[in-house]
Amino acid sequence: MQLVPKKQVTENTLIFKNNNNSTYDFYNGKTSWNGSNNTFRELSHQYLFIPVKRNETLEEAYARITVESEELMEKSNGEINMKITENYLKTTLELFCKKSKATNYK
Repeated sequence: MQLVPKKQVTENTLIFKNNNNSTYDFYNGKTSWNGSNNTFRELSHQYLFIPVKRNETLEEAYARITVESEELMEKSNGEINMKITENYLKTTLELFCKKSKATNYK
C-alpha cells in the first residue's frame, strides 16, 4: 500500500465547509467561492477536499493544514502527506496498514 498515490494532488487541494443547506464554501489558498452539491461533485474529480474544523475559517484551516502536513512530511521523511490522505483518520489508517502489512481496507 502506498501513502502517496500515483498522481500528486497537493496543488489541487480545496478547503471546504458544508453550510448544512446544500451549499459549500471553498478555498484553494488564493480564492474563496460558494457552490452547490453539483459544484462539489464536479470539483471532486479535480480536487482533494479537506474539511474545516467547526470553529475555523477557511483561511485558518488552509494555514493549519499547510503547517501540519509540512511538519508530518518532514518528520516522516516524506512518507506521510496529509494533503493527500486528507485527514488524521485516513492518514493514521493508511500508515497503520502500511507498517503492519495489513490487507488493503479499501
